[in-house]
Amino acid sequence: MSLEFDITLRYFRSKKRNIFISLLTLISILGVLIAVTSLIAVNSIVSGFEMEIKEKILQNEPHIIILPKNSAVTEEQFYQQIDKIKNIKNIEVITPYISSTVLISSFNNMNAVKVNGIEPKIAKKAYGIFRTLKKGSLNYIETPNQAYIDMKRKDDQFFIFEKIYQYMSDLTLNSEEREEIVNDISILINRTIEPPTKTTPCVYIGKALSESLALQVGEELKLITPFGDIGPTGVMPKTRKFRICGVFFTSLYEFDQYNIYMPIKEAQKFLGITQITGIEIKVNNIYKSDQTVSSIEKKIDLESFSVSGFSKMNKNLFSALQIEKTGMFLLLALVILVSSFNIIATLTLIVNSKRKEISILKSLGMTNSSVRKIFLYKGMIIGFIGILIGSIGGAVVTHFLKQYKMDENLYYIPNLPIRVNLVEISIIIAITFIVTVLASIVPANRAAKITPVYGLKGE
Repeated sequence: MSLEFDITLRYFRSKKRNIFISLLTLISILGVLIAVTSLIAVNSIVSGFEMEIKEKILQNEPHIIILPKNSAVTEEQFYQQIDKIKNIKNIEVITPYISSTVLISSFNNMNAVKVNGIEPKIAKKAYGIFRTLKKGSLNYIETPNQAYIDMKRKDDQFFIFEKIYQYMSDLTLNSEEREEIVNDISILINRTIEPPTKTTPCVYIGKALSESLALQVGEELKLITPFGDIGPTGVMPKTRKFRICGVFFTSLYEFDQYNIYMPIKEAQKFLGITQITGIEIKVNNIYKSDQTVSSIEKKIDLESFSVSGFSKMNKNLFSALQIEKTGMFLLLALVILVSSFNIIATLTLIVNSKRKEISILKSLGMTNSSVRKIFLYKGMIIGFIGILIGSIGGAVVTHFLKQYKMDENLYYIPNLPIRVNLVEISIIIAITFIVTVLASIVPANRAAKITPVYGLKGE
């Protein structure tokens, strides 16, 4: 252990320190502690939200998309491009799709939504929503009437349990009323549910849209498109009924509110079109998507088609997330600067109060460099203690934040998303330590300038 470091530690262990200076030292440590704890906690929350949004987008949106450059592109040309690129490495799923904006209505509401026509055979593999349906089943896509029958059965089960509860709990019922309840239960159990006389095709909607329309799986909704038949007054809107076969939940309110899915053939029939909107591609390794885009561009007809990766398609969103994260970091970094001023003030007061001791040390042969080191070590120890306790505090805070339950109906996520990024936390710790060391330089240089004669005046 060096002499300078030993003197610094002796000062921390000394029982004769000025109470005011000791309090300032404690405040300096608390400043660093609060700064580190706040930065770790806030960075973990912002990173958690960023990762949550990115994961949901990557799970439910295509990684790469191929779009036509003009309306003259035929359906056959789309499938020709699929044949050209299907053997490219890193491509997991290729699927054509149709997309259009229509109106959706129920008995109590009407919304504008985006219709997505998809290939049912690869829907589960291509779209994350079908792997985690909140209600319903992808199997209904072949037998929509089964969704209606299962809905009625669930309703009957609800009424059966309600009748049983009434029978068991209501002690005021007489024998005739009890017999009537038993008969009602028997009728519900033995009732045969007839399928609808007309089969309506399946659609899958988001939880937010299901709630706004007050509809559940098995019920019907009506879609309206302006691209209908020509009537006496011009083009007439076209309406058609669809049966809800499933409700998905992505934790992205806008996505769940404005997207519905149906088989691509039904979408073409409803919209009255034969052309495909585009080709969606899912990749195995998202970090190699740019290389995959380059490989696709080399094989397809670039005069008729364009290719876009997920980062380009969601450029504005990802840029906004990064700006928000950077702004939050800079704002909280001001807390570190405030704590650095506390360190400067504390060390300056220590220098002023220790002029005599510094003079004695210099008269005994201690160099300016050694005196400077004593106060640099002092600042480094303050920073180290603050960072160490602050890091522990940040870990404790993030642990408790993970347990925080949120109102899913209000915030659309069950828990506060937390992501601890060790690289970013290491950067926070490193920056904080550097700032505390830099803050110690000014008072350390001031201490080094004290001469033995100036400090011993009046002795």
